[in-house]
Amino acid sequence: MNARSIIGLTGRKRINGRPLRASVLTAFTLAFALSMPGEAVAAHVYGRSSSGLSNCSTTKNVTVKIVGSKKETTNFYFLIAFINNGDASCFLSGFPSAQPVVGVTPTAPNSHRENFSGVSAARVLLSPQRGRAYAEYRIESTSDFSRKRCRPIISDGAAFTIGQRRLIAPIKRIGATSVCSVVVSTWIGPFSHLPYS
Repeated sequence: MNARSIIGLTGRKRINGRPLRASVLTAFTLAFALSMPGEAVAAHVYGRSSSGLSNCSTTKNVTVKIVGSKKETTNFYFLIAFINNGDASCFLSGFPSAQPVVGVTPTAPNSHRENFSGVSAARVLLSPQRGRAYAEYRIESTSDFSRKRCRPIISDGAAFTIGQRRLIAPIKRIGATSVCSVVVSTWIGPFSHLPYS
């Protein structure tokens, strides 16, 4: 694995209108990659037909898991893995939808989509038995909003929806367990693979 191949996953992010340094985000993503030796990974379906492959959203074999987190100023980033536990390959494309929850009950507006420089929303192939696709979920601290505008509320997880399936991932990190109940304070990125060499 090399850092250059991972830069495309993070691209440029903005916090309060200011871009984060790519080197910080690259190191963050690289730490995730190196912490998962031997894991089956997903691969982009570039230049080949995906006919005959099922969309993972139509199966019951995909689970979701938070596999890493990072705090940067007043933002919390969570690397979300979508894991294919079935015996056949399937694909994911575009963006998952995301929403803060308590248990399984929504507590805040749906997350806004966040485009990343260098990350396309192309189809991502998940290999059988533990193949993965990834998306990044971001929570902005409620301290960045006025209390009246935000109306903070407790959230202990996020619901990620693919097709008709709703998958819950618990979030226990202190500071990321409070979201705005009125305005949007969470963001979700597109599905992507985790490159490796």
